Amino acid sequence: RPIIFNLFQGKAPDLDTARTTWNDKLPRLYDYLETQLDGRDHYIGGEISIADIAIASQIYQTDMLAGLPDAAKWPALVSHYESMKAHAAFARNRLACEKMLTKLVPKKFDLN
Repeated sequence: RPIIFNLFQGKAPDLDTARTTWNDKLPRLYDYLETQLDGRDHYIGGEISIADIAIASQIYQTDMLAGLPDAAKWPALVSHYESMKAHAAFARNRLACEKMLTKLVPKKFDLN
């Protein structure tokens, strides 16, 4: 949010807040999401659900702006995201977002 919301408003991205979130807050959330997959392909049941879509959508936002979570630390989460990214229902939305945001964010931000 401190990047994309500011860009939409014509402001400079708040990279300090984004870096704090990326390095201090997101890892705890990624740890939790990693454990919740527990070897499964989906978060709830054996089929895609709103939980899968919601989580993949959030990861997609960070992927577009700064990249993916570290696959060495969160392999199940990244694998889940990659499979969701390829899913037909998700891909349609992803392509529309990319078309719109590529102009606004031509390259990813380094938040490390």
